[in-house]
Amino acid sequence: MKKSIIVLVVIFICLFCIPVGAQIAVSVGKAYELVTPASSAYPDTSANKLTDGIFALPNTDTSDNPQSYYQRPEYVGFNQTAADTNGNFVIILDLGEGITDLTGFEISYLNQTDIGIFSPESVTFSVSDVRNDGYAAVGTATIDDSTMAGVTEMKKVSVTPSGVISGRYVKAEIKIRKNIADEGGGTFNAGWVFLDEITVSGNADTSSGGISETNSSTDNSMPQTGDGIVLLAYAILAITAICIIGLIISKRKLEENK
Repeated sequence: MKKSIIVLVVIFICLFCIPVGAQIAVSVGKAYELVTPASSAYPDTSANKLTDGIFALPNTDTSDNPQSYYQRPEYVGFNQTAADTNGNFVIILDLGEGITDLTGFEISYLNQTDIGIFSPESVTFSVSDVRNDGYAAVGTATIDDSTMAGVTEMKKVSVTPSGVISGRYVKAEIKIRKNIADEGGGTFNAGWVFLDEITVSGNADTSSGGISETNSSTDNSMPQTGDGIVLLAYAILAITAICIIGLIISKRKLEENK
């Protein structure tokens, strides 16, 4: 019986050492095209603001001046006049190579209603192996944030694919909010959409050439990882092993008492 317990412990240790696929932000540092241009007043000056892994910081202005939110250098501003005929701002990311297991798609944005900056109405993601054709839909996230006056919030919205998604190019179609109710009973359309990051996540080592994780020492960088999933898997393995060992010990005691 002692040998059986030892064998189970060894098996458990081996299982514990099996790596569980972790998610990383495969979009960090990757190039993209603003198919619908950003405003010259709030431009993408470095041409990599939306994939540099740096998120805008909350307002720390001691005068509590909400204006400082939209003036954060991490934001890229899109004016309603630049939206396409479908009311979308379109951005195409090039991941550099085909990724065979894309697991998450996210945008980070500002909702500051007094300035005329509203959260998007929705965001739709699609992927393709070629730049200009063959995009397969991943999904659409509908956004239902407050449009009341005086709202200032920094938010994120994500789309999780229902199955295995692969591709090199990721298209984000960000729809500007329309028909917002005003105090007089009428409606108006949002003037602006402000983004600070687009994040695409994938499982490590699932690209055609392997994925190298980008390190950042910036405090407000928020890379996505699969640490929670890894810990959950290990916890399940540990509980299972403990239960099995407990059953064996209980059985042994019953046999000894007979």
